[in-house]
Amino acid sequence: MGIVIHKQFGKGIITREDGNYIHVKFDGGLEKDFVIPKSFETGLLTVDAEFQKRIDVEKKRAEEENIRMTTESDVTHILKNKPYNCINQSNSVENTFIFINKMDSYKNINGYHVNSIYGENVGIVWKHKHKKGELSEGQAEIRFYDQFREKFGTWRRVFINNERIMFDHLEKFIKDNDSYEITIDQQRGS
Repeated sequence: MGIVIHKQFGKGIITREDGNYIHVKFDGGLEKDFVIPKSFETGLLTVDAEFQKRIDVEKKRAEEENIRMTTESDVTHILKNKPYNCINQSNSVENTFIFINKMDSYKNINGYHVNSIYGENVGIVWKHKHKKGELSEGQAEIRFYDQFREKFGTWRRVFINNERIMFDHLEKFIKDNDSYEITIDQQRGS
């Protein structure tokens, strides 16, 4: 959840996201909905300076880590270090997901629950099955529920720093950690 500043209402915390809206609870209990990204583009809302500092520190750490990772193809290393390479770019919120150690089935595929960073269950992550020998065979892929297609698309393959993440590797981290939050590259399927 992010901390924002409103010109009139002061500091608030984003409590949820619904489509193109965020819900903010301000100090003192006032709660309001805002259109995104327009509220940020117009300056009505800004990111809190302390929160921005934490984002900047994390981004710098990720950039330093990315220099080393571009020469490695060890997926386990990428997942263990959780590089948030998208955290300060536009649309990073819609590229951050939490994989939950809870199995589900959707449209005849089985996978683990996928939540947005606001706690919405938006789909499942599963092992992509395609023609043998194709690059996507065995890769982790998020399949979004129909009600989230407009926001996220139908599916997204899980890439981090342009590295394909194989489902078997991701599944181990999901099981070992019970849940696993990560920002993925901005690649979508229709």
